[in-house]
Amino acid sequence: YAAVGNQRELLERIGEKRLNKLKEDYAAFLDTWARECGGIAWIRDQAGVLLLFPLRDEGMNPTLAAFRLLLDRALIGYEVFKLETPLTFRFAFHSGTTMWRPPGSTGTVVSDDVNFIFHLGAKAGEDGVILVSEEAERYISPCIRDLFSTAGDFEGRSLVASKRFKD
Repeated sequence: YAAVGNQRELLERIGEKRLNKLKEDYAAFLDTWARECGGIAWIRDQAGVLLLFPLRDEGMNPTLAAFRLLLDRALIGYEVFKLETPLTFRFAFHSGTTMWRPPGSTGTVVSDDVNFIFHLGAKAGEDGVILVSEEAERYISPCIRDLFSTAGDFEGRSLVASKRFKD
């Protein structure tokens, strides 16, 4: 799950119309970003986007890619979204039991995992933080693993969270 952070502050600074446009542009940006990481942007809500990534041994690691987006957030905000106000993101990762199928071959997916990741990102997610469920913790890239620490429980699952990146 990925969302633009600081939405209340952005609303005050850039207005509702421009914030809505930013969220549309961010969803398109995430679609491209997810494909570069081997995944897809799947479902949107008012705040963010649910991204799906198949399990694999090689290719871009989504948690590492999210970490890079957090580090580059100022440049992305200015160069990609033409903002002159600080921009941040929030990310939440969970590894569920739903089997990966290519787009168009998924059938009907109703899953506790889909509900959980939306709740995790929307309710427990923090701006400038990558939040990871215990089921997805093993997929954190080793080169950034030491930047994560325990972050309590959410809906009966243990969490780890990255250090917070803020301006």
